[in-house]
Amino acid sequence: ERRMKIIFNGTAAEIADGTTLNAFLEERKIQRKNVIVELNEDVVSVKEEISGRILKDGDVLNLYSVVAGG
Repeated sequence: ERRMKIIFNGTAAEIADGTTLNAFLEERKIQRKNVIVELNEDVVSVKEEISGRILKDGDVLNLYSVVAGG
């Protein structure tokens, strides 16, 4: 199995080739509704793009928690 390296929240992470963004989040038990996903400095639409988006070697992935309040 080929492995790739990405940067996840500022730290190097190794993942399997062909890993989808959705699978990456599920493996880490991250609930998509509670985060904003930024991939290579672009915000990713949770509903439309996360399911089929395949991570690539060298991608930079940042997650930001959504905090409600006022």
